[in-house]
Amino acid sequence: MLKLIPNAPKALQQNSSGNHKEEHTPPNNFSPASLLSHFQELSKNLYVFSFHDIHHELSCEITLELKNNFALTEKDGHEDSHFVPVLSGDFPTIDLQRLQCKVPWDDYLHVLLVIRFHLKILEQLLLFCQEKDVLNLTLTFEEANLDYMEVFRHFFIAEAQVLTATGEQTKVLIPANEETYEELFQFMERLAHDFRQNLWRDQKINPAFRQYLKYLSLPEF
Repeated sequence: MLKLIPNAPKALQQNSSGNHKEEHTPPNNFSPASLLSHFQELSKNLYVFSFHDIHHELSCEITLELKNNFALTEKDGHEDSHFVPVLSGDFPTIDLQRLQCKVPWDDYLHVLLVIRFHLKILEQLLLFCQEKDVLNLTLTFEEANLDYMEVFRHFFIAEAQVLTATGEQTKVLIPANEETYEELFQFMERLAHDFRQNLWRDQKINPAFRQYLKYLSLPEF
């Protein structure tokens, strides 16, 4: 089993209705205090996650379900059927309006901040999978969100077109294991390094970079 956040206990609290459980995920070195995340257990194996980057005003919610998917494997010439635990849901549309009001407009700047938000969401979902002993994470992207899917391409191992009530969508499969988490961490480190380097190098000719570095830049990104 993964051991991703040593010495980081979570505070579990139950709301006044007694029907939902709400759990808050504390920050660690990879997801600093600028990201607030929590989830509610709506019913058995059904959860709603909320994410909010308080520094850049990015927010979204995603509903995910724990399922046991049937799998067929072959070993030594014999087929073996078994069930594999999977966390599955639709990737949400992220409202960028408040980001555009807070952060000076620049295509590169906005794209990198949104990518970073996506990666931090993925990290929290991997941590949840670890806690629930879930082997795989599947996310479904509608056509409007296919551009967002590209950042996840570094980590998923399968992609398929699926027909839903709202039309054809793209489903990706991401292994929820230590290797994926390590790849995610390394990718985030490289992204942050390149981002800082580009901001400092071009701030003299780009007023948006200069303003961001002066008022909004965080040590971790």
